[in-house]
Amino acid sequence: MKAGPVEAEFAKQVEELRKEVEEKVPEARATRTFNDDEGRLLELAKVSPRSAIIEAWRNVELSAARAVELRLSSREISASATSLRTPLNTTALGRELGLLQILNGQQVSLFHELRMLRNKATHSEEFEIDFEAVNNYIQLAQSLRQILQNAESDA
Repeated sequence: MKAGPVEAEFAKQVEELRKEVEEKVPEARATRTFNDDEGRLLELAKVSPRSAIIEAWRNVELSAARAVELRLSSREISASATSLRTPLNTTALGRELGLLQILNGQQVSLFHELRMLRNKATHSEEFEIDFEAVNNYIQLAQSLRQILQNAESDA
């Protein structure tokens, strides 16, 4: 498998992000449990690393949107106000996660870093990444997803 500059940069950024999360966001590691979704993503990564990254991000994005929706509904915002809300783009979704105090600043940074890495994987024409980098991305995404799901249950 060849690794071009995009793939090498992706792998380096994922590894740096993993180390940063271990140091600065210990709750991400503590709350993470291996589940069927992670196993499914790892199997997908063996066949299509790009698809596994996209799917891991999709899981984060869905959990984030659900957490925002639940937080807004728990604040008793009128039905008319919430029905007029349009779905948020991912940049706005990250901002809402911070504003609604669903995620702290470091966790919001992780959200945006994962989003940017997903964009690289999605939009790079010839993206061939090694399994370890994809595995690290999946673990980070699953950690953030778990934090978001915990926030959902707190709403």
